[in-house]
Amino acid sequence: MRGKVSCIKAGFIIAAPLYCGGFDSQKTSEIRVPSLRGALRNWWRYANGGRFASIGDMMSAESAIFGSARPGHSRQGILMSLTVDGCEHSVDPTHKSSLKYLGYEVCDKRAGMAAGARFTLTLRSRGLDEA
Repeated sequence: MRGKVSCIKAGFIIAAPLYCGGFDSQKTSEIRVPSLRGALRNWWRYANGGRFASIGDMMSAESAIFGSARPGHSRQGILMSLTVDGCEHSVDPTHKSSLKYLGYEVCDKRAGMAAGARFTLTLRSRGLDEA
């Protein structure tokens, strides 16, 4: 079915401690729309790179969805918003378990978001078709 997609909501649960920088980088851990936008943009490139005849065609399609710094391409086709629940519990940096090995010393240096936190990412289209 082809048509206009107006809104997609996707819910996520953090399954393992998440070490992601907040606005002050080292002291807080938070999920941010720019980070998710960058990850989605990367995955879009991986999934769609072979569909285009040239890099220029791919860049134009990508710019229509995610926006671009190039003149005339700044408008984003997808607007993103984020709701985060359950992030009031952070990872205890003194916790000495397998987290220390898995985190390769990140546990002692950065705040982390505990497993179990949930977030919802909402994508709103500005006239993009389903494809």
